[in-house]
Amino acid sequence: DKFIEIQADPKPIVTIQDAKATNQILVSRRLDRLRGEQKPEQEKFTKLIEELSNNPDIIQFKHHIYTPPQEQLYLEVQGSSVFVTEDHIVLNAGTQNQKGTQTSVATVLGLNYADVVVNTKRLGGGFGGKEGCFIYSCLAAIAAQKLKKPISLFLDYADDIMYTGKRHEAEVDGTLYFNKVTKKFVFLDVIGLMEGGYSTDLSPAVLERFVYHLDNAYFFESARFIGEVCKTNSRSNTAFRGFGAPQAILFIETMLQSFCMRYHYSLNEIRAINFYKSGDKTPFGQVVDKAPIQEAYEQTLEKSKYDTIKKSVDQFNETHDNLKQGVAFCPLKFGVSFGQSFLNQGHALIHIYTDGSIAVSHMGIEMGQGLNTRLLQVVCQDMKIEQKYVKILETSTLTTANTAPTSASSGYDLNAGAIRNALSKIKEQMGEFYQKYESGELTWGAACNAAWFNRRCLSSVGHYAHPISGFNFQTQQGQPFYYFAASGAMVHVQINKKTGEYQLLKAELVVDVGKSVNPLIDLGQIEGAFIQGVGWLTTEELLYKNGLIDGKIKRTGRYTTSGPGNYKVPSIFDIPCEFNVNLLKGQFNEHIVYGSKGVGEPPLCLGVCAFLALREAAGEDLRAPATIMNVWRAK
Repeated sequence: DKFIEIQADPKPIVTIQDAKATNQILVSRRLDRLRGEQKPEQEKFTKLIEELSNNPDIIQFKHHIYTPPQEQLYLEVQGSSVFVTEDHIVLNAGTQNQKGTQTSVATVLGLNYADVVVNTKRLGGGFGGKEGCFIYSCLAAIAAQKLKKPISLFLDYADDIMYTGKRHEAEVDGTLYFNKVTKKFVFLDVIGLMEGGYSTDLSPAVLERFVYHLDNAYFFESARFIGEVCKTNSRSNTAFRGFGAPQAILFIETMLQSFCMRYHYSLNEIRAINFYKSGDKTPFGQVVDKAPIQEAYEQTLEKSKYDTIKKSVDQFNETHDNLKQGVAFCPLKFGVSFGQSFLNQGHALIHIYTDGSIAVSHMGIEMGQGLNTRLLQVVCQDMKIEQKYVKILETSTLTTANTAPTSASSGYDLNAGAIRNALSKIKEQMGEFYQKYESGELTWGAACNAAWFNRRCLSSVGHYAHPISGFNFQTQQGQPFYYFAASGAMVHVQINKKTGEYQLLKAELVVDVGKSVNPLIDLGQIEGAFIQGVGWLTTEELLYKNGLIDGKIKRTGRYTTSGPGNYKVPSIFDIPCEFNVNLLKGQFNEHIVYGSKGVGEPPLCLGVCAFLALREAAGEDLRAPATIMNVWRAK
């Protein structure tokens, strides 16, 4: 055999370290706040650091953490079916973002947006992975237009994992300046690097949510948060439930845990002293108002019996060498809204027929989160009618144009607002006939029929938009979030230091959902999101193929992971033995229809608590994800 030696320059960039060494940056964002001043000159930070370094009351603590990638592992792979009709290119697409799919297909085919129709009945899971991936719909549409035949294109599962984007892995470094007299945080200086892949995709939005959440539930007098997305020669990473918030929460919570381990402080005491109070401002200048952080903290510790468990854990560890236990608490403050203000709008189209039946079209995508059920409840409660009259139609760009993605825990907020807006118009148009229905003089069907006979319009378009400005990173002014949700979690674990095996003994969650529209749906969402967050930091590990690079065995950009067979999502054996979910008491969100709060993403961040508990038991050098091997290696 003959071999040909090929020397390629530049060499492929496949890791964050490679990209950093060659200054390959796709996008960067920063937040600067110094003692109440937004966007101060950088020289002021230099002076602040010098001042704090010379202050004997200040402890300076450095921290680094790696946050791993995560595969969405939705049951339904990426794909679309495309049909060419006389009037339109019609796609039945598995997408969270119909407008993005529509505009991408129209662009590659050279058509107007109105020539392309995207229909979505439901998804077999999305988790953010179907928010920005339009290429497979485009490929199917090109073939359908060329051949004038229906085309279906769905990826093989192994190909889906190989080619589609994941949660951004990150390397985060930071320095905490802590006043040991007041026990308050003075300054937090952070730089986080994320692997973006070969293009930006949704990385800017992921990075922005990362820097927004580096403070978590804590007030810092001064903060400098810098985030950068690195360009690598690998698949383009994308959205995943929580966007960049889980990476940020993991960093700040492990930093505080390591700090308190090092200096022998009570972690919960330090947390409680530094929680946001009503009226405090975040590093991006937004006032924290009606975020029940303290209430979530107190209810979590009370319901979980944290103090009792902590004592039993300490006693257990004193009497056992190989088996060790850990218990941890984790708070959460999560901002709800799209970071890009133009996306914070919803659309709905409602038709009422003369028998009283109602057809509802909205822009949200049902993907197992119970969105349609909750919106059906809104229609029934607003119109005071039975559920049998209401039909939620599949989402289509023909009925609701210019849609925002179903993402950012905002699906209910935006669509419920739009539906209520449309229903209020119909009530006004029905006039005295709706009043006669309310008084019991007419049945619902008779009222609708009478309104039609009297030439009243029984259809309406609804629109709703969050009244917030959004945030400008150039000026560092504005309001990115409509409201905050606050929650807490306690996790109790046991590990075997000889084998690395472990078990989650108990998890207690207290989650702020405002006033729940449907508690059963919310409980299901919370349980699933939390376990998905636990999986990210415990069992789920994406494996890479190694190769000979520069004479050394190094990681390449190619996965050996190809599906559920070698990617371990949590199973029934990984669920906590005792798993309790509580809705935070006494909350009502006046901003949103019927007082609820977004529930899709925040509970995933609470999965960090399981990793904190494992660090308590295994040692602070435990690397994420906490696989059996990594727990065994930890000290």
